[in-house]
Order: sequence, then C-alpha cells, then structure tokens
Amino acid sequence: MISCPQLLTVKLRRVFWTGTILGLVGWGSVHAQEKSEPLFRDATFEELANIIVSTVSRRAEPISHVSAALTVVTAEDIQRSGAANIPEAMRYVPGLEVAQINAHDWAISARGFNSRFANKQLVLEDGRSIYSPYSGGVYWEAVGPPVAEIEQIEIIRGPGASVWGANAMNGVINIVTKSARETQGDVVSISGGTMDKQSVYSGFGFKAGERTWARVFAEGINGGAAKLANGAQAGDPWEAVRAGIRVDRDLTDSSRLFFQAEISTARLYESGDYPLLTAPYRLKITEASRMTTAHLLSRWTRDYAPDNKLTLQAFWSYEKRTQFRNDFANDTFDLELTQQLAVGDQQQIIWGGGTRLINHALRGNVGVVFPDQTPKDEVVNLFFQDEIQLQPHRLSLTVGSKIEHNNISQLELEPSIRLAWHPTEQQTAWAAISRSVHTPSVLERDIRYDAQVVRISPLTLARQISEGNTQSEVQIAYELGYRFQPATDFSLDATVFYNDLPTVQAFRQGTPFLETAPSPAHIVVPLIFDKTGLKGGSRGVELAARCQATEHWRLFAEYSYLEVKLNTMPGLTSFSSYTPRHRFGLRSSWDLPGNWQWDMGVRYASDRPGTTVPSYFVGDVQLAWRPNANWEFSVTGQNLFESQHAEIPPFALGSTVEIPTTVSAKITWRFM
Repeated sequence: MISCPQLLTVKLRRVFWTGTILGLVGWGSVHAQEKSEPLFRDATFEELANIIVSTVSRRAEPISHVSAALTVVTAEDIQRSGAANIPEAMRYVPGLEVAQINAHDWAISARGFNSRFANKQLVLEDGRSIYSPYSGGVYWEAVGPPVAEIEQIEIIRGPGASVWGANAMNGVINIVTKSARETQGDVVSISGGTMDKQSVYSGFGFKAGERTWARVFAEGINGGAAKLANGAQAGDPWEAVRAGIRVDRDLTDSSRLFFQAEISTARLYESGDYPLLTAPYRLKITEASRMTTAHLLSRWTRDYAPDNKLTLQAFWSYEKRTQFRNDFANDTFDLELTQQLAVGDQQQIIWGGGTRLINHALRGNVGVVFPDQTPKDEVVNLFFQDEIQLQPHRLSLTVGSKIEHNNISQLELEPSIRLAWHPTEQQTAWAAISRSVHTPSVLERDIRYDAQVVRISPLTLARQISEGNTQSEVQIAYELGYRFQPATDFSLDATVFYNDLPTVQAFRQGTPFLETAPSPAHIVVPLIFDKTGLKGGSRGVELAARCQATEHWRLFAEYSYLEVKLNTMPGLTSFSSYTPRHRFGLRSSWDLPGNWQWDMGVRYASDRPGTTVPSYFVGDVQLAWRPNANWEFSVTGQNLFESQHAEIPPFALGSTVEIPTTVSAKITWRFM
C-alpha cells in the first residue's frame, strides 16, 4: 500500500511534468502569434494612485477616492517581494499584522485580536468568502490561489460589514485573481530553497472560442520543518497540491459570464501537548492533519448603462480536515443578487440580497465532544448603500446597512455612515462610523474541549465548554482618514480610529464537579462561555507613504500603532491574543541596468504584551533578472538579521515555533 507521503510525492511529480508539458504546448500554440505587452511591467506612480478597486463599495472606483482605510497589493508588488504565498505578500501592509505561527500556519488580522483563528477578519477570493464557518478565521495553508494567479489583493482596514456582513469587524481582504482574457500564454516556474522547500507552478491561458478565454493552473509545494528556540525540529513539515480553472466569456457586448473552479489538498504536521488522566499527564504528539478544499464560483454581469449594472453570483465550497483531536467537514451553498444604479447625477445606489446554507459534519476525538455533530448555518441577508453627492466632486455622503438573519444570533443590523471631502484633486479627507458583528463559529458555540490537567492531587482537568453560545460580538468603530498626493511622485495616507467593544468573548470558571468516566475519577473545572462578556476598546494610528525617489527607484514606508484595553472582571478570561503596539516597515524597489531588479525591505514589531514573544527586527531582499520577456531568474532572502525569531504564541499548548532565515531561488518561463 502506498503511504500518504509517497502519494503526495507522486502528485508533486505529476504536477511538475504537467507544468512542463503545458509549457511546451502553450509555446507551440502561441509562438506564431504576435507578442503582447510584457506581463511584468512596472506601474507608473500615477497608475498606482488610481488603481481601480471594488471591495469598499462593491462598485469600481479609484483607490484615491475611497472613504476607507484601504491598501492594494498589486501583482507587481507580489512579484518584487519574492512572496511565495498570500501571507508573505501582505507583510508590509499598514495596520495588518501578518504573523507566522510555524512552517505552514499563519495568523492575520487588522487592528488587533490576531490569532490562529482571527475571527474578526473576513477574507474573500473574487468576492467569495473563504472564512471558515467551522473555526472562524482562515486556514491560510490550504486555501487561496497561487500568488502567480493574483491580480491584486484589496485590504480594507476597519469594518466592511455594511456591504459584506458578519465577521468583517476589523477588516476585509479580497484576493482578486487575474482575468483569463488578460493572461493568454503559458507560465512555468520552479523554486527551491532552505527549510527543504520546493514548489512548481504551471499556468496555461488559451482562447476557447470567439468570445471565451480560459486559464488552467496547477501548483505543488513541499515544505520542511521550522525549529524551536532550543534548535530542535518543530515537527511541522508539510505538502500541498492545488489546481484550478478560470473561464471568462462575453455573452454579448453588455453581458459577461465568469466561472472558476479550484481544488486543493494538503498534509500538515503539527506538534502539540494533549492532556492525560494518568502519568505523565501531558503528552507531546506530532500529528498529521489532512485538509481538502474545493469550490465552484460563477458570476453573471449585465451592464444596462455605465452606472447601471446587475450581478448574479453563486458558489459552492467544501472544506474537510482530519486531525488528531477532531475532524470536520462542511458544504457551503451561497446565492447573491446585487444591482448598481444611478439616480440622477448625484446618487449612486448599490443594493442586493442573498442566502447561504452551510451543512457541517463533526467528530470529536481525544477529549473533544460535539453535542451536535451535524449543525447547520442558515443566513438570509439584504443590503443597501447610497452615495450622495452633496457637492459634486467635492463632498459626498455614503449611508448604508446590511441586515442579516441567521439561525444562531437571529437578527443582525450592520449600518455605516461615511463622509468624504475632496478639497482638491490631490486630497481626500474622510470620516466614518460603523457597527459590525462577529457571529460565533462552530468551535465557539458547540464544543466540549479538555484543555489540560491543572492539578495532580486531586486530579483536576480544565475543560472549555461552549454549548449554546449564541452571543455575537459587537463593535462600534469611529474612523478618520486623510489621503494626500502633494506631488506626482509622493503620496501619504493616514488613518486614526477608535473601536468601542461592548461584548468581547470571554469565559468564566464554573462550579467544579466530579467525573468518573473516563477513569480514573477526576474533578472537572469548566470554563464556560459567558454571555455578558468583557467590555473594552482599541485605538490606533496607521501611516503609509510612497515616494518615487528617481525614475528607477521607489520607496514605501508604513507605521502602525495599536492599543487594546479590556476591562478585566473577576472570574472572566478572554482568549484574545495580544498584538504588538508598534509595527514599522520600509521597502525599496530599484530598477538596475540590464533588466535587473533589486528589492529590499526591513520589518519591525514590538514585543507582544501579555506573552513571552519579544520584539523582532528582520529584513527581506530579492535580486531578479529578466534577460527577455520569456525568462526570469530571482534569488530571495527572508527574515534576515536574526537566525530565527518567534512572531506569535503557539495555538493550543505546544512550544513556540521560531521562524528561521530562508534563502530561495526561482526560475520562471513565460510564453506569451
């Protein structure tokens, strides 16, 4: 019988040979065609200031005009950073903490409360939610497209609930993939480096009809283990394979159809401590998790006029994870209709509604019990947003709200009001007040989890109990922002915010009781979800600057300050992770003669309050050479200056994993 590692090795080899064959086929099919503009073209400073985004209001608008704290990571930014995955591509976004937990897991959230399952940060791929309804947060190691498939990543720092709904409390990340129409031809890339990490990617874009364009891709990754502070292996190697297809079709001159399908599978090793009722009372185990995800997404769009558009979107997604302490699987079905229309010359209205059904299948092992093993999530929603030009091209007011009804917390209202002032074409000042909510995931509402043995005599076990948790977390956010481009080669973006948090999730110690099964008899100290919760607030400042120092040299700088304060109450404990107060990043992109590129960056994060994780200061560098439009060679170094460093405490009770310095090389073939 073939073992799972052998099977994945076979899969990786197949992906490699598939990519090579696709490369030859793609070259043969397009060799006779006229070459288009090179895919890797540095955007001008003016183009960067007017990137078109749609995540803030669900309609296309230039980034310079949006009334929200928004950062866009472009395909060029990703390529020049040397990022091998989506988290690495967002390392230098102000206000967004990207913390690596181990060799394959990440914690990502804007404006605090970051953890393995950052449940207040909504994440989308092409407008489809990839937020896990089981755990809350995102399994970054197993979802999302390869970085080569990404057109841009639109990151809202702050609430986006009035158009995207629950769980968009601290921000929204929308990963926008490349159009098949714009990516004809073939791409094959191979990379390898330290930590025994290798990857191969192949993408093939072709014309499937007079008005139809398609692209298929496949990627395989094999990653080695990180290390602990004492130099021992962390026991977290991993392997992943993913593949997908995207089709773009013009049905008529005014209607379009978009279809996307992706599937991925990953095998992930993790080490953790688990409770035992007999000596040694705590057992360290390296466990293998297997995760499979898949989705189908289709979107039909009809343009009736430049400012009148109708969109119908439907998707199905599936995720399944088999691991030591519990297994889960869920199917999600989602249908949504939206319309954009202009009312006169001074109003832009976006409205719509949808429904979502999620079926869960759960199984607990080793001290984990799910009282309901087949729960369902049912959501129906409506939203409305109206942008009113109080003074054309100078002063605008945007009001809107999403209304959701779900079978957990029932009715949720998530309104917002935004005011934008453009004193000149180079300046935008804005203010916003928003209400947003986080609804409890399966892990937060329906689990009994044995955490650890806290006393040997008498034998005492701590158990988390979340049965019947239907309480949403609420946030009222106040924001002020200023965006300024005083010269064609310099821009500044500043945001200050305060979040009122009246209901932060918390647990209280219940009355201990005696339990005789499983033996031996022991006392259970329950940690029970408290519906009252904690109260508190967070405040912060986010700054970003971009400068075109010379024709061939570009600089980026960002700084973030964050302070979270919770009113501690006797008997209540919050599982929220503390976030560094200060973060700073500086990047330099330099175009050298002979088609060489030299990119450098430094990152700093202060110590993490309430934990043993200290501050760190590391650097990143990439040297790339493009001898022609078809070839690219690059060498990337990440997490320089420190041989290894920790970025966040471990999930559960394992040892803190430290992230080492890595060096990798990459070769890319392009046949346009």
